[in-house]
Amino acid sequence: MSASGGWRQPLRSSLGRAALCVAAIVMVALPTRGGETSGLVAALVLTGYSLLDPIAFSRQPGRWWSLALRSIGGWLVVLIPCLPIATGLREGSLIFLFPVMVYPPALVLGGVNRALLNRRNRRARERSDGASTG
Repeated sequence: MSASGGWRQPLRSSLGRAALCVAAIVMVALPTRGGETSGLVAALVLTGYSLLDPIAFSRQPGRWWSLALRSIGGWLVVLIPCLPIATGLREGSLIFLFPVMVYPPALVLGGVNRALLNRRNRRARERSDGASTG
């Protein structure tokens, strides 16, 4: 791992991105001991993970199901520190409903994105193979 690019390594996996999100929640939201600000920060971090991780892992090599399971595990890791914050918000805890509702469709869109990318790459390979033989 080089000194200049080493900080990017954890961002290449779902669990690394989840750890970064948990660190953000712990450093920003938990020290305020509840309140609307901590709830908003935690909900924004969870929403960001819910939207961006399925897109990010759809471009990684490997089986989609394996990457999706890692992403779900990472999402649960991010969700756990949000639970005590949501409990303290009472009715305001409904703000956490949005990332919970967004994550499953984002996973499906990540799968569709991956399928389209694989199809495009396969067609490009077929064209290049046809051009080199013809």
